[in-house]
Amino acid sequence: MAQQFFRRDDIQALRAISVISVICFHAGVPGFSGGFLGVDIFFAISGYLMAQVIYRDHVEQSFRFRDFYMRRARRILPALYLTLMMCTALSWFIQFPSEFEDFTDALAGSVLFLANAVLMNQSSGYFATTLENHPLLHMWSLSVEEQFYLLFPLCFVGLHGIFSRFRIPILICAAVGSVALAEWYYATSPSATFFHLPARLFEFIIGVLAFEFRSRVSSIPERAIAPLHVFGLTLIAGSIVFMTKATPLPSTLSLVPLMGVFCILAVPQSSKDSILVNPGLIFVGGISFSLYLLHQPVLAYARLSDFDSPWILSGLILLLLPLAAIMKQFVEDPFRDPKRVSTRMFLRCIGLATISFVALSWYSKEADGLPERFSGPVRSAVETAVGSPVREKCSTDGEDYVPPEKGCWFRPDQPSWVVFGDSHSNELAYALQDHLKDSGQGVWQLTFSGCSTAFGLNQQDPCNAWTNDVLDAVEKNREKIIGVIVSMRLQSSLHGRHEKIYPEIPNLVDEVITAQRWEKFIHLLQSFESRVDRVVWVRQAPELDTSIRDKLRQLNHTNKCSVQGVPRSWWEKRRDWSTARIGEAMRFAEVIDPADSFCSSDYCLATKAGESLYRDMDHMSLAGARRVSERIR
Repeated sequence: MAQQFFRRDDIQALRAISVISVICFHAGVPGFSGGFLGVDIFFAISGYLMAQVIYRDHVEQSFRFRDFYMRRARRILPALYLTLMMCTALSWFIQFPSEFEDFTDALAGSVLFLANAVLMNQSSGYFATTLENHPLLHMWSLSVEEQFYLLFPLCFVGLHGIFSRFRIPILICAAVGSVALAEWYYATSPSATFFHLPARLFEFIIGVLAFEFRSRVSSIPERAIAPLHVFGLTLIAGSIVFMTKATPLPSTLSLVPLMGVFCILAVPQSSKDSILVNPGLIFVGGISFSLYLLHQPVLAYARLSDFDSPWILSGLILLLLPLAAIMKQFVEDPFRDPKRVSTRMFLRCIGLATISFVALSWYSKEADGLPERFSGPVRSAVETAVGSPVREKCSTDGEDYVPPEKGCWFRPDQPSWVVFGDSHSNELAYALQDHLKDSGQGVWQLTFSGCSTAFGLNQQDPCNAWTNDVLDAVEKNREKIIGVIVSMRLQSSLHGRHEKIYPEIPNLVDEVITAQRWEKFIHLLQSFESRVDRVVWVRQAPELDTSIRDKLRQLNHTNKCSVQGVPRSWWEKRRDWSTARIGEAMRFAEVIDPADSFCSSDYCLATKAGESLYRDMDHMSLAGARRVSERIR
């Protein structure tokens, strides 16, 4: 009976549809807003095929866990490890230290089947811009699949053994439980829901149930097969076209494309189905694993090298086909054959490579991403594009509130400056304490990341509560305090963020609210001025038009000592509302403007004299903050 389940061209075509969808999504091809659902389809196919393989061996009484895992290792690891080796070589020359450190973390995660956890911890989610150009972004799904392979044989053999009478109800209950977990957990942790196996388990089980249905139903009328296939393809295509990254997934909505997969897997293939027996799709399905492995590195490295025009990306997508075919023929197929590559040789090669990847990851972590890979002004700029080394330790936030009394106070036995503000004050505080260490003065860092601390509406608001607590703490310690330095991302609070609309000038906040926030800011300066002898307002540093990483790549291409940021005229227009009212602030505070240090009359700089002035798109680096702190006397 088992023979009827083997060699299905329609599954190869379904694989092709899946991998094409994923590639087009990552390449930004219009019409594939839900192309990432190709991974969900892969998971269902894997569930079907794993159930099929284990069932065949179980019926023939030839199933051995060792043989199953060895076949999986031979199927996956050779092509995976070759991809990782090529990526490592390219990342060595292309990626900057922080990127390379993230890359090597994911590298170790990939060989330890934990890439999904690593990538989740590196970002706010799969669709975060910080992951868009990660060469190993796609490894999360491979780790989830490998975790499934480790657990599933034990469960499936048990379901066909002592629990055989109840295996369908057990599978259905497990699927329902996984969907329920995804629905419940998405509200509190959408990133963990997306990346981890428990909330994805139902996608594999859909494939297993399709196999169970196929094995139990002896025959299906030929006239019913083609309509089921068409219906299934319609569900899949509709999901890929109409779902987006804003759709909460995985969830019950995932069942729409998965039901489409079920309609195809659970019935025989049909010779009348022109799509699922298309030779082109069957060919692409045959090389789908290599295609999947190669596509994200090719797209990521192209973008990291500024080769990101639609024409170039389209050409690279076409180039993937012959590359994947070569990998399939000369890597995948030979290593699957024990006669061509012995088990002993295979295990030695994989073991040595695994140790090497993990060792590189450890060394990269210890060496801060190996900045010595670069030289000259590029190396200097790379090494200075860093923030405060005590940023996480010394800055509080709404979720992990630390009262001012427990904030970082550098040299509390000396007369001290208070540095107060949001995350844009972190580097300034550390740079200032370093600048003042020989002058007999200390620094008390009181920074609250993630909010504009002057603008809370009530005491329950954590930003406002923090501000009040700081004012009380300053009052109690006023005899030790020289003055208060206030610095925050004021322009974003007054007028909105610029990242998505540059070079337009943001005007995204209602004028009434803008005026209220400015009034509260002035009141904040006045409140400090009534408690201490000196108040200094350090205005916001000019924002960049793109991330500092992109600016460093420009530096790498030109090999100059400085790279331009935004035009000075743009920055002055961006803040002209507050500039026109600066006299109100000067009644209570001295004013220091970082633009005087960062900008010429024409342009503001991202790097200057070989130093990075920023650590990202708007936060000053430690080097940039030092230039500002030197102006505080």
